[in-house]
Amino acid sequence: MKTLLTAGLLLFSAVAFCQQTGTEITPTQAPSKMHAEYRGATHTEVKQSQSVTISKRPGQPQQTHDAAYYNQEIAKVDAHISAIDAKIAHVNSIPSEKALAEQNGWFQQMDQIKLELNQKRATLIQKRDNL
Repeated sequence: MKTLLTAGLLLFSAVAFCQQTGTEITPTQAPSKMHAEYRGATHTEVKQSQSVTISKRPGQPQQTHDAAYYNQEIAKVDAHISAIDAKIAHVNSIPSEKALAEQNGWFQQMDQIKLELNQKRATLIQKRDNL
């Protein structure tokens, strides 16, 4: 039993050591596009390539951060802003809901969210244009 536990501990240590000693590539000059591979909880390998690829979790497909990805994310932000505008118009059309929303500061919260979304949209556009 002790031998089995010792063998298991050694195997576990070897696997953990192999995951920590991956080769990392450090670019000598600032490349225009990078490729990142997710390797475990804290290890990322960086390679120069045509676009940035990020795997969010093991088992999930990788997402390539190219112009199509950024256009898709911008469309999501635009849809969110449109939904907020529609909700504000709906609340404004009903006097009792409008009074309650003003009392609770809901309009200010929506303005803050729209401001953050517009900043996110600008960042996404900038990243897309820098590809």
